[in-house]
Amino acid sequence: MSKDYNHTKAGGVLRDRAVMGVMLLSAVVTFAVYLPALGNGFVNWDDPTYIYKNPMIKSLDAALFKWAFTSVVSGNWHPLTLLSHAIDYAIFGPAPFGHHLSAIVIHGINTALVFLLSIKLICATEWAGGYKARAITASLTAALLFGLHPLHVESVAWISERKDILCALFFLISLCCYSSYALKRRAGEKGGLLYALTLGSFVLALLSKPMAVTLPVVLLILDIYPFGRLADSRAGETARTVILEKIPFFALSAATAVTAILTQKAGGAVGSIDAYPLVSRLAVASRAVIFYLYKALWPVKLAPYYPHPGKVGFFTSIEYAGSLLLIIAITAAAILLYKRYRVVAAAWAFYIVTLLPVAGIVQVGAMSGADRYSYITTLSIFLIIGLFVSLICEKLFKGRLLACVVVTAIVMALPLGALTVAQIGVWKDSVTLWSHEISLYPDSVPIAYTNRGIAYGTRGNFTDAIEDFTRAIEIQPEHAKAYFNRARAYSETGKQRLALTDLTTAIELKPRYANAYFNRGTAHANLGQYKEAIEDFLAVTELSPGALEAYAHAARAYALLGDDGKAAYYYKLSREIKE
Repeated sequence: MSKDYNHTKAGGVLRDRAVMGVMLLSAVVTFAVYLPALGNGFVNWDDPTYIYKNPMIKSLDAALFKWAFTSVVSGNWHPLTLLSHAIDYAIFGPAPFGHHLSAIVIHGINTALVFLLSIKLICATEWAGGYKARAITASLTAALLFGLHPLHVESVAWISERKDILCALFFLISLCCYSSYALKRRAGEKGGLLYALTLGSFVLALLSKPMAVTLPVVLLILDIYPFGRLADSRAGETARTVILEKIPFFALSAATAVTAILTQKAGGAVGSIDAYPLVSRLAVASRAVIFYLYKALWPVKLAPYYPHPGKVGFFTSIEYAGSLLLIIAITAAAILLYKRYRVVAAAWAFYIVTLLPVAGIVQVGAMSGADRYSYITTLSIFLIIGLFVSLICEKLFKGRLLACVVVTAIVMALPLGALTVAQIGVWKDSVTLWSHEISLYPDSVPIAYTNRGIAYGTRGNFTDAIEDFTRAIEIQPEHAKAYFNRARAYSETGKQRLALTDLTTAIELKPRYANAYFNRGTAHANLGQYKEAIEDFLAVTELSPGALEAYAHAARAYALLGDDGKAAYYYKLSREIKE
């Protein structure tokens, strides 16, 4: 067992054929396992908004770029993600196959980057010990855990979550560039280009998804360990200079964080302090820290939507109190073991920091968590597991690289691959997705019944659709969208009066519900109630002045009432809006 592997110079690992070969292996295995996703379709959760009902992505022109950089879509500002969807549409058209293919390719590249980053970091620590097999085995384990873990299926198989994998792509590139930059600085070299690439990649990550705001703090963690830059006075390296070079990163993070909160708040996604008190938020955040750790180690019962428990406290549930105590225990252990096992403290700090934006302190939406939030966060956990696996392989195979790589690849790929393929099947279509959610949370997620009902309605199965909408209303009586969609199903089956009742309820719950007014106007017209229909169509024009269909329907209703003057007036308005 030769002790001759100490690639601490920037870019050194890239000149090693074994490293490059194993890095390619991790990407290829990941790509192969995700191939079943190519047979999946779209789902009716954000996919209509981002892709198949989005007219803006259908042409690559100046209007697209203006829209991408100035629009907030589903409460998010992420222009690079929107542009990526447009590029997919230009290449592959509206079929889901190509959009899934792009996601799988990006995820495969991310897996390779995780391997590259892992080996850069490991070779800068005492853990490599100079042994090639140890460093490569640890990095391969981390990469395959990242690439094949079923917890990451949501980010890859859900087309609308392109923002996750695209953000991670540039986040990882930034970390890889910074690792090389830090090693150059330790060697007394400048590294200006690498610094620029680190900053540029960070900007692209932020333009993909705001979750990248934690990167400046992650860089400081790496400065402490494994690079030791804050304690290194060589080549002009002082704590002051190391921190000063992070100012552009922190400035960008602050601007992005403020923008993200404002856009989410404008879209009504940020929960108020009354709905989610501070103690409740801290309790949920504590649970989230342990929740994602648990899911990373035991990935069972993965769901697209984990419902928020509402107002809770540390002392109202054993789960929340236990989570807080476990966090304290792990943190205390990391501190106590810092001198001997600094890697544990660094990994735990990375995990906590990268999880903070989505832990629930700033409550966005009505979920307590989501698998996609773990995409970057679990990286440090996987790296720690990789280090232990490498030590085991070293004992078993006496440092023989080929044996370590082959056994690690098989042991990782087979069980994780099977779990991931099964989880990919959950995202096959809308009915399958929401049926899975309902099987896990049958009494607490009304959106699951609503979205499955919409999917049934799209298939023409209005009986099952009505049952699902009714169940959603039973769970959440103030669920306006469920009333609206049940009314559509009633209309399709000729039950106009039932549709009218549901639409009236939807409007009472959501007074500015333009679509509900329009559909109620249509229902009134179908029943010959033209005066009431006109009132509803004109209400739509007040809420949405550009709704030409409302003007046209009002004109028809006036014509049926014999008021040709007003009919002509509203027909003229509809034509002017169309032009």
